[in-house]
Amino acid sequence: MENTEDLRFGTNLYQFDIRAAGFLINAKTQEVVLSHEVDDSLTIPGGAVKLGETTEEAVVREFHEELGISVEVVRLLAVIENFWTENESVHQQIFFCYLVRSEDYEIKETPENTEPYWEKLSNVHHLKPDALNELLETLPISIKHIVSNEDF
Repeated sequence: MENTEDLRFGTNLYQFDIRAAGFLINAKTQEVVLSHEVDDSLTIPGGAVKLGETTEEAVVREFHEELGISVEVVRLLAVIENFWTENESVHQQIFFCYLVRSEDYEIKETPENTEPYWEKLSNVHHLKPDALNELLETLPISIKHIVSNEDF
């Protein structure tokens, strides 16, 4: 039986979750898939890890749900401990950032509440969390551990 519960919990003042997301880059066109979130921030496709799911399974599932694209994980780029305050609530997120690849670069219409699109790599400068901007520039070979404190 497939678990549908996201790995997140919280109170009125504190929220915690584990997120998996990935960079899908089309080397021919020098573009990356980005996503507008409901809070109007710009990030990469991904989402909450479900109970009993690995972060690799989560990123593959999220690309299928949000873009209708089958991907495979190339490698883990970073683990980001992401802290921010929003609407007087303190958020803590463990963010697993992957490099993924696909044979298919066509974004399909999906029921998810996101707006994915392709953007030229040279135009990407304001991703959230901010640590994603440097990761996209460098695509590190060794796994990075980043602590990020941001307020919205």
